[in-house]
Amino acid sequence: MPNKRLYAMPTNHCNLTCDHCSIKNRSETYDRDKFLLELNRFEGDIILFGGEVTTHLDRMFDIIESNNKNGKSKIGGVSTNLLILNDKLIEFYKKLGGISTSWNPSRFKPNEYEIWKKNCKILNDNDIRFNVMITLTNDLFELTADEFLSIASEWTSNKIYELKFEHYVGDENTPEYFERADDWLCELYKKWNLPFELEILNRINCWDYNCNDVYTLHPDGRITNGCPHTKNSVV
Repeated sequence: MPNKRLYAMPTNHCNLTCDHCSIKNRSETYDRDKFLLELNRFEGDIILFGGEVTTHLDRMFDIIESNNKNGKSKIGGVSTNLLILNDKLIEFYKKLGGISTSWNPSRFKPNEYEIWKKNCKILNDNDIRFNVMITLTNDLFELTADEFLSIASEWTSNKIYELKFEHYVGDENTPEYFERADDWLCELYKKWNLPFELEILNRINCWDYNCNDVYTLHPDGRITNGCPHTKNSVV
């Protein structure tokens, strides 16, 4: 029986403007009391998500402190673009089993990409495991497998435990999009030569997702059934 999972989003704000993400465009009202009430009574895995959760460090550490007051923290992960990193965050990340960051061809400006790579190295130097999530966007498909592998070779780190590819969530997706994604992933799989795990087989085998056990906690304290990027029903 799968565990229930909660994506806890204390903010929709982000310090990036990725074209494939609409979360940053959502209006936001943060209701601290409702948010913490729902977070602390949730039974299941909890991931801090956004937006970019580190753009409101006051909220983030308030949430962590509140969750710890109920005994052992149930927060098991953080999803971050990793542009913001300080000593306090490093100490928190060390306590987690691992964190997730992300990359896409158009995600970062050149100076932001250098910051991201530098902070990936800081995670590595502090013995913090992390994975890199990559959304299967059309600009990614413009790269050949060899071009992608050349870029990803710059990230080589013994603390990257996985590259995880995720489909683009959008109403405009067509069967042709999924076929193109499959072809691109298959070509990449054939040429894979990097020293970390490549998590793609379940993407190639099946594009269907069961989100019955996935929930999103919004800044205003509402919980909806489903992933953060989708339009979901209120629980």
